[in-house]
Amino acid sequence: MPTISEWASGTLTNCAAALFSCLCPVLLLLHRGVSGAGPDRTLSTYFRKSGSLTVMIKRSFESGFCRSGSPEVTASASSSSADTGRLPSAPARMPRVPPDLVADVRSDHAGETGAVFIYRGILSISGDQDLRRFAREHLQAEQHHLSLMDALLPAAQRSRLLPVWRISGWLTGALPAIFGPRAVYRTIDAVETFVDQHYAEQTAKLRDRPAAAELCALLEVCRLDEVAHRDDVRSRVHSAPGRVARWWVSAVAHGSRLGVAMARRY
Repeated sequence: MPTISEWASGTLTNCAAALFSCLCPVLLLLHRGVSGAGPDRTLSTYFRKSGSLTVMIKRSFESGFCRSGSPEVTASASSSSADTGRLPSAPARMPRVPPDLVADVRSDHAGETGAVFIYRGILSISGDQDLRRFAREHLQAEQHHLSLMDALLPAAQRSRLLPVWRISGWLTGALPAIFGPRAVYRTIDAVETFVDQHYAEQTAKLRDRPAAAELCALLEVCRLDEVAHRDDVRSRVHSAPGRVARWWVSAVAHGSRLGVAMARRY
């Protein structure tokens, strides 16, 4: 007998897969107008061979939700942090989260969960090798952030909407991946710009609380890592966004704010 959480996750997965299947033909048609190039040939070929787009998307969701990561991702994550020079080291003793800050850290945990699934969504869709290398590198950092948040926050205090954050994160990565690397980079820019502001607001509140100094330092290191991600994608895009791209970036920013507000409460 499945638990309520498993039932909800399965239902959301089916709904998201069906929605994504309906949107894909339209997005592929729009791709030429947005990027000035034809649809990704690897993606189109994969769709034709799969026979059922809904089945492909559902399998991607289920493989991401049921395992900690694909073999490709797990191998990447096993490399040392010295190889990237970005990953914040975990303190020997994790700081305690004061009761009045649980909601803040809950939103951080939900956000890092979504971030992991953004990159899984990119890897599930894109056939561009440079973009896939980019996604694997950044996924490694986000998985490390999530492991820190896991250690900070007991399971009972985490968001009850984690299946929603996983699916929304996956879609936030998968949808722009259809359009190509530039769309992905602009999406990551929007996400990381918001995350930078979000972490900065939290650390500003903690600086006057000596008892929360360790927590403040940990969040600040994570913030600087996200800023590095943002600067990385900005160095990869050298053209002004079009109308659809501006709309999408605005939607991502508003969605991030809404997600934080919901994660703080639920």
